[in-house]
Amino acid sequence: MSKELNAFFAKVTADPDLQMQLNMTNEVAEVADIARGLGFKIIGAQILRAQAGRVLMLPLDELETVASGEKAKTGAQWGRGGNGYLDNAGFWVNELMHWGYTDSANEPQLETFLARVKNDDGLQSELLLARTCKDVAILANKYGYEVSGSLVLRYQAIQILKLSDEEADKVASGAS
Repeated sequence: MSKELNAFFAKVTADPDLQMQLNMTNEVAEVADIARGLGFKIIGAQILRAQAGRVLMLPLDELETVASGEKAKTGAQWGRGGNGYLDNAGFWVNELMHWGYTDSANEPQLETFLARVKNDDGLQSELLLARTCKDVAILANKYGYEVSGSLVLRYQAIQILKLSDEEADKVASGAS
C-alpha cells in the first residue's frame, strides 16, 4: 500500500466524522474524491484494491456476511451507502470475464460455472440480476454448481487485485 494511502487511512482512523462521511458514500470513487479534497493523491483503484486485500483477510463468517451484501465487522469497506464493498456482483462477474479475468483460484465448481457463463448469453443476462455474491452463488447452485457466496466474493477480490488502474477505476465508479 502506498504511503499516501496509509496516511489517508491514518487520518480516517483518527476522525470519526470522516469515517461517517466515507461510510455514506455510494461508490468507492467517491471516497477517492473525498481523499483528494483533503489533499491526498489517491485514485479509486487504490482504495478498491485495498478493500479487496482486506476482504481476502476476513474470516469465513465475515466473508459470508459481506457476500450477502452486508458490511463486515472489521475493515474499511466504504460505499453502497454504508453497506460496504461492491454492489451488482453479477454485473462484475460478467465484466471481469469480459476483461479476461477468469482465474478461479483452483476452485473447480466455480471454474466450471464461469466457463458456462462465458458461453451462455442467457445465463449472462440472469447473472446481471445478481446484486450480491450470495445471489451469484444461488444462481450457480440453481444450475447444479456447488458454489458459496464467500467463494464468489474471494474470486472477485482476487481478480480486482489484478486489474489495471483503468479497469479498477471503472469498478470503483460502480456499474453503469
